[in-house]
Amino acid sequence: METVDHAELASWMDLDAEGLLGGAEKTRLGEYLERTKHRSEQEAQALKAERECWSRLHRALAEDHTDVRASFTDDVMASVDLEMWQKSRSQAWRLPLAMMLVFALGAAWSLAGVSADHPVIGTGSAIADFMQTTALAGAGVAVATWRGAGMGLEEMLAGSPMSMAALAMLVLCINLLFVSLMRRRHRPVAEEASGHGGNYHGGNHNESPPGETDHLS
Repeated sequence: METVDHAELASWMDLDAEGLLGGAEKTRLGEYLERTKHRSEQEAQALKAERECWSRLHRALAEDHTDVRASFTDDVMASVDLEMWQKSRSQAWRLPLAMMLVFALGAAWSLAGVSADHPVIGTGSAIADFMQTTALAGAGVAVATWRGAGMGLEEMLAGSPMSMAALAMLVLCINLLFVSLMRRRHRPVAEEASGHGGNYHGGNHNESPPGETDHLS
């Protein structure tokens, strides 16, 4: 007998209540519910109640659905005061910067009379040494990796003219690919600009320039 995980069964009932359950899964769900009726009446009643709960949930969601007008996003963006937003954005940094300055001055004042053998000085020095060691280790790994890659490439190309020719062909193909992508990217922009210019300066003088049309709309 096929066993179905309860999470998968709940997912099937959810999709079935929404009308999105596929044909194969819907058939398996029906077969499982039918087998459950013959196996245990209590389990069948529990699955029926859960299925009704999913149906009620989706009916409630459908009843509370609110259609948003197409111009909602544009209306919201038009109502935003960009100058005020930028001003408040700059003001938001004032408090963190002031607190950082206060803490820095407090730390400097606290450490002003501390001797060189104080534990705080030793801890700060250890942290600084650790950061320096980590940076040097990272730089050493990067240099070693670069040297290893260079040695491997040199070893691969040293005794094989065919490998050198293949690498040159690969570099050429990559360059041609970049050139093709750049030309394909700039071509629609040039065609659109020429099309707008032809429509505006042509025989139809009643049409407004694109900028004015967008502004009026």
